[in-house]
Amino acid sequence: MLDEFLDLFLPTKCLLCLRPPSVICQTCASSLDLPAHPVTRGGLNGYSVVDYSAEVSQLIDKYKEHGATTVAKVLAKPMVTNLLANASPGDFLVVPPSSKQSVRRRGYEPATVLAAQIIRQARKAGFELKLARQALTLIEPVHDQAQLNARQRFENLANAMVGQHWLAGQPVILIDDIVTTGATLLECRRAVEEAGGFVRFFSTFAETKSKNDTQR
Repeated sequence: MLDEFLDLFLPTKCLLCLRPPSVICQTCASSLDLPAHPVTRGGLNGYSVVDYSAEVSQLIDKYKEHGATTVAKVLAKPMVTNLLANASPGDFLVVPPSSKQSVRRRGYEPATVLAAQIIRQARKAGFELKLARQALTLIEPVHDQAQLNARQRFENLANAMVGQHWLAGQPVILIDDIVTTGATLLECRRAVEEAGGFVRFFSTFAETKSKNDTQR
């Protein structure tokens, strides 16, 4: 893998403890490899691995806003453990669509990179999942969710997505890095179901409690 090659020849510091030589050292990675816990938002059931914290915020910020895509391996590992226990072979992984502006700014779609890493790790464990690329599309302009309160987040995303017709009859697992109010994931479910698919559950790395409404 390119990430391991770069760690070997271009050593860096751990994003969390600042010790070399890896972007995420083994000790910090192990501290985040935890059992997932059940989460429910608006009648939609799912799982998250960790509660949102300053440490998790720093990690995800580096992943989403500073190009540290190797972090996806750390986020994916405990999510895969949970999916092996709750998913069915052949389930489709669907991620929330990113706006064109955010894709241009970042150069990649963090949720898609995470889902691809989940599929890669699951395949190594002999479990086949499918990535439904661009299954959902934004058809309405939306604002950055991080700047909105709970009510505004639901209003911002109401009927903003459309699902592809080939989702009809397909079992779907929604994948994202964080869940807070559930506005994003619930709009994803609406779009999937309108296209004829059905959402089995969602899986995220972190859960932000509603009292700390700082992430989507």
